[in-house]
Amino acid sequence: PAAASASAQRDESAGAEMEEGVLVTVGTTQFDALVAGALSLGFAERLRSAGFEWLRIQVGRGKAPPEGWEDQKAAVRRSWFRLTADMPGEMRRARVVVSHAGAGSIMEALTLRKRLVVCVNAALMGNHQQELAHALSERRHLVLCDDPARLADAVAAATDGISLEPYPDFDASLFPAILDDEMRRASSLSSSRWCRLS
Repeated sequence: PAAASASAQRDESAGAEMEEGVLVTVGTTQFDALVAGALSLGFAERLRSAGFEWLRIQVGRGKAPPEGWEDQKAAVRRSWFRLTADMPGEMRRARVVVSHAGAGSIMEALTLRKRLVVCVNAALMGNHQQELAHALSERRHLVLCDDPARLADAVAAATDGISLEPYPDFDASLFPAILDDEMRRASSLSSSRWCRLS
């Protein structure tokens, strides 16, 4: 039975790679507002209207979806998980990645050349992760979403509405220097025009 289950999971993953999907990730943190926005039936309906087939949500240490959520009739197939040792694999299967503002998650998605929406956590305003997201948005590498209630609009913008620039190839060993450079750029922006929803 265990082997059969593992085989079914592999088959499902292979099928997902052939379809359009959205991955929502909060990393190892807790961002219940983002998860709640992604759990709504309205969000699933908007994804379907944009041509997506599935939605996968990583909730980290936050609240799990209500019991039976996956079995609810929705416009797209939906699943969730807490943590994984293969986040790059999860991201590769998605057309669009929706992420919290963690530097690791942002850079992982950008280096995989994914269309990226970063949703900032209002409870953490002022921390350096938000500055990084703002700087990368100003350079048109991602779409910035300040309000989880507008998540569907942000995904639509990342999919078709905004021309995003691929993040340049870089040596992972230089990651700290890259972060320092992005922070300096963010701090120097007195009146930036972010690639964001307003």
